[in-house]
Amino acid sequence: MPRTYGEPEVVPAEPLGSILRAWVARWLSDRPRGRKNNRAASEFVGPINWLADETGIHISRVEQICNGEIPQVPLSQADKLLTATGEFYMLGHEIRVIRNSHWSLEKWQEYMQERGCF
Repeated sequence: MPRTYGEPEVVPAEPLGSILRAWVARWLSDRPRGRKNNRAASEFVGPINWLADETGIHISRVEQICNGEIPQVPLSQADKLLTATGEFYMLGHEIRVIRNSHWSLEKWQEYMQERGCF
């Protein structure tokens, strides 16, 4: 039996990466570096670090997703990232959910039937 890799449902890296890059730009413009609320500039938390902490996704993976370095993102990671940024409503609309290309069509259909989707 062929092995399956990753989650059965994924999202394309784009437009997710573009949405996250726009969010990073807004984060940086809303939180300029320097003293703020009597906190030293060295205490600045960047947007990628914040997303990694908030979602539990490793920082290097968050960077890869933001930079569009991978072709597809597991649905659970996309959901966590979009929820953390407040853009969760885009999932399934602007950001399509598709079959993981590492899953055979037969295996994916079996999974979807088990979930009651077919």
